[in-house]
Amino acid sequence: MSAPRLYFNRVHIIESLRQGDDLHTGRPLYDDLGALADASTPPVKAHLHVVQSRAQFLEALRSIAKEARLHAHWPILHIEAHGDFTGIYVTSGEYLPWGEFKDELTAINENSRLNLLVMMAACQGAWLSKVIASQVRVVSLNCCDGQIGNDGHNM
Repeated sequence: MSAPRLYFNRVHIIESLRQGDDLHTGRPLYDDLGALADASTPPVKAHLHVVQSRAQFLEALRSIAKEARLHAHWPILHIEAHGDFTGIYVTSGEYLPWGEFKDELTAINENSRLNLLVMMAACQGAWLSKVIASQVRVVSLNCCDGQIGNDGHNM
């Protein structure tokens, strides 16, 4: 029996951090992915979406959903933003509640035939999993609350 495999053909990084933040990690992640994506067979396209406003954030998610529907894309979505127990904040300071964020992710997941993988680099990002837990067509979600120790466990 062969090991399970993950198939994807797009990586979307959405970064929406404040101008004064010390680290803007979306660009370095995108740059690091470039060589790996180009070398993969078949090739994987990486996209960096640096968004300032709530409207731009939602438009990026909707364009990913449309692309998945029209071109049979199976995306990995990585989000770099600030968050709390109720949602995320974009660069402009505008707020996007988890429930509304979940609706956009559900559209992407349905359009990609339930092949969406989401990674959140946001404080309290794991709360999104609580919001989507009761849904039939949920996304796969990897989150970490707190710091990761050297042994890979939460501290």
